[in-house]
Amino acid sequence: MVNMLSRKIANKAVESLNKTKHRDLYYILISFGLGLLFTLVGIYNIFTEATKDVTTRIIGVILCLALGILFLFLGVALLRIKFKQNESEDGNK
Repeated sequence: MVNMLSRKIANKAVESLNKTKHRDLYYILISFGLGLLFTLVGIYNIFTEATKDVTTRIIGVILCLALGILFLFLGVALLRIKFKQNESEDGNK
């Protein structure tokens, strides 16, 4: 019952996101936000002792920094695609 309700809410959210004109901007902002979040968490884990086990801390830092860099590059790629689309639309006018 709860699963069906959450699925309906998720479907409505996706439908409303797909209908908006600013969908690409939302994707870019979400990508940069997640990239910044994971990068800051990785840096925070470097300077604090999140766990006593060094191996676990190193794995966590590497995963956070890798995800942060991945999302930042994704945001840059989406931004570059958006700029190219805008340039081609301006050239067609």
